[in-house]
Amino acid sequence: MNVKKSQDYKNLVAEMQKKYPIYGGKCEVYVPIDAFNKKGDPFARKIVQDYAATFSNKNDFYDTLKEIGITWPTNSKGDKAIYEMRAKEALRIAIENGFNPFDFVTKNDLPVELFRPSVNGKNICEEINLYTYWQGFGYAKNTPHIKYLLVAQDFGNIFDSSNDRIKRINNGEDIPYFETTESVTDNNLIKLFEILGYDITKRHGDLFFTNFCLGYRSGKEVGGMTKEMLMHDSAEFKKLCDILEPENILCLGKITFEAVYESLTEQKYSVKGSYNEFLENHENFVAQCGGVESKIFPLAHCGYMGTMNRNKNLPKQNDVLYYQKQDWKKILEE
Repeated sequence: MNVKKSQDYKNLVAEMQKKYPIYGGKCEVYVPIDAFNKKGDPFARKIVQDYAATFSNKNDFYDTLKEIGITWPTNSKGDKAIYEMRAKEALRIAIENGFNPFDFVTKNDLPVELFRPSVNGKNICEEINLYTYWQGFGYAKNTPHIKYLLVAQDFGNIFDSSNDRIKRINNGEDIPYFETTESVTDNNLIKLFEILGYDITKRHGDLFFTNFCLGYRSGKEVGGMTKEMLMHDSAEFKKLCDILEPENILCLGKITFEAVYESLTEQKYSVKGSYNEFLENHENFVAQCGGVESKIFPLAHCGYMGTMNRNKNLPKQNDVLYYQKQDWKKILEE
């Protein structure tokens, strides 16, 4: 065990627990939304795609459309592909006509309310992030070499069935992060890590998972997370990487990649054009993390909407993860 790494990690966890108030603590960051409210914006279609990609599953996306008064028909058989296509098209047209989808989420306030997860005054998360309970749990005890650091965007509402499992793990039970999951994102991630030779239904000492945003949503809200809000935790994320010194950093989604790269290099970066084209043709990215040079890999988000976007305008494949698997194979080639 590296004593310094262990203590630095514990100190960072303590910092994060102090950073966010227990309930209703909002990040003091500027969230520009004017760009999303221009009638006839030529980038409206991309805005819709990016907005839809912030949802963890299609039902949340549809529920939001209902809340903002957008309705759509389905065919007599209730074909879900047509259901989704018409829903997205309705939202695209609405944005082109001047509708601002972020108004629903922000309600003239910051789009995401973040807090520290606590029950009866006791912190639920004893690691840097709840995602770390899947891979990376107990890092401070052994400070293992990290081959792959997976970075997602932010955690959804934590007050669900997984909460009980986390409390049991905190109480010393030797159980995995989950036994079965209905999450599209989690199930897809399991398949993608097989490309790298890992069965992530089991814990591995050289893997570490975290979200870039280290606060937690105060309810079941989805959408509205921005790069500006992610960067609120930029300094803490950089500290984490300096402690872990990962060989490779895997970034799920465009704004996650941009936030990771900017935090580690202090250089502004914005993906130009189609993210799909970027994923297929990007340069190699590296950054200094502690005493090592880490490779950074931009990847598509493997949730429902991220996967749909990764397949957009590409030849249809029998495997919905086909193109993402090609992206992940490139990790082994570098």
